[in-house]
Amino acid sequence: MLDKKCGEVLRVLKKLNAEESYKVVTLEEIAGELKGFSLAVIKQCMDTLAREGYINIKFCEDNTYCYSIKKQISAQQEVAAKPNNKLMYLYIFLAAFAGSFLAFMLVALIF
Repeated sequence: MLDKKCGEVLRVLKKLNAEESYKVVTLEEIAGELKGFSLAVIKQCMDTLAREGYINIKFCEDNTYCYSIKKQISAQQEVAAKPNNKLMYLYIFLAAFAGSFLAFMLVALIF
């Protein structure tokens, strides 16, 4: 799970690289899009994004990165994050039905 700062850096990286290929960018360019972020924080976020599998880093020299966005992984993570509501409602219905049936059977046995 990404923290807020890394999420903002990822948003800027997606904005700067919309064509799904490798792009060379400097930390200063990213900092220009993000107000209040130091270069050290952006560099740390770039490393975190690469480690977590959100971006590929081809090379990194000083404050220059060549990166690409892993679109397939981010799309899979978004799909996995959404719960299946229909299945949840089915489980709730079955649990309520089973509870009602057991309560009916208990009352029928007592009286």
